[in-house]
Amino acid sequence: MTLDFYSGALMAIDSAKAIGINVDVKIFDSQETKNSSNISSINQGNNLETADAIIGPFYQNNVEKTAELLGKSNVPVISPLSKDLGNAYPNLYQTIPTNEALKAAMFDYMRAKNGNIIAVVDKKKESVIQYIQQNQKDVQFATLQANGSLSTESLKSLFVKGKQIMWSWKPATLE
Repeated sequence: MTLDFYSGALMAIDSAKAIGINVDVKIFDSQETKNSSNISSINQGNNLETADAIIGPFYQNNVEKTAELLGKSNVPVISPLSKDLGNAYPNLYQTIPTNEALKAAMFDYMRAKNGNIIAVVDKKKESVIQYIQQNQKDVQFATLQANGSLSTESLKSLFVKGKQIMWSWKPATLE
């Protein structure tokens, strides 16, 4: 995962340089594990307090330690992969949105497209049904038959002429 991120970062740097953006990047191996990193020694040897921004380390506790270490100099520390909620630091920025933000964005997008939002949800997925009922009150539910199959008549009755039907097959972000 870190190698994929590193490769992508190198491509982004090359693209930025190709369009004339002056980018001065230093890449360090923080030799991190889930519980440790050498960010303190990297900072001591490279004066990270003068950086415009730091991207990484990858693990939440290590990125938090980095933010704490660079907090006095207010260097932004960007967590590239972690979506764990931990200690809040004013200079720590999470790049992966929370599941709640993803859910809201998905429904906002469908509404922005003037979609006819119809939920087809297995009765066993009570948390999904509850989320939609509590947070997305305008979403209509298609009726399922006793055996769990979709009632085509129910579904057809929810169609609105001229409106695009918005659907997603078992969106993982809702579970």
